[in-house]
Amino acid sequence: METGVCPYCGSIIPKRALSCRMCKRLFVQLDVTETTDAQGKTRKVVAFPKEKITPRAQLDDENEDSTSDSTKISPLLLEPLKVHEIALFIESQPIPLIVAVAPLAILGRHGQHESNQPQVDLVPFGAFEKGVSRFHACLRREHSAFEIEDLASSNGTWLNDRRLMPSQPTALRAGDTIRLGQLKMQVMFIDAPSDSDQGKNASSEA
Repeated sequence: METGVCPYCGSIIPKRALSCRMCKRLFVQLDVTETTDAQGKTRKVVAFPKEKITPRAQLDDENEDSTSDSTKISPLLLEPLKVHEIALFIESQPIPLIVAVAPLAILGRHGQHESNQPQVDLVPFGAFEKGVSRFHACLRREHSAFEIEDLASSNGTWLNDRRLMPSQPTALRAGDTIRLGQLKMQVMFIDAPSDSDQGKNASSEA
């Protein structure tokens, strides 16, 4: 993957990045327009430059010759993921929400004047209207693998169209679809090698 340098803080960044992961500065001017939906609600729409998003076909071609797992995660990832991060592609959003799971992250809704808040606020994605609870689900990283657990939410957590039982962690696979109430998203992450795989590799190198 081609890299560059952030002009603001000097960090190494992917050449196609829209922003710097370290200093959070944007590198492009985004066009913001307002649209009105069928219910008469006005929404702001941010148009990301198409040249900054790698087409799926192009990424597939690049991945055939690539040895880096981080470049194989998604056609719309602008920066490589770390092993403890999950990318949430929420419904029609073109850019994923990157969540650090170290060792866990709660998905839900922020509430005004509340002292306890979930780590990941889904309100900007229509969480209230789609029935997401304040503390809806938990993403957890256990032994180099990711799990999801429903936190006794009002409208349920679904994994690939199967409703999860509350308080029972379930393994996630890259590419799985989860639904919190009616808010749907796809999860992408790096499949870290298991301890047994690492042991095999060490034995083969000896």
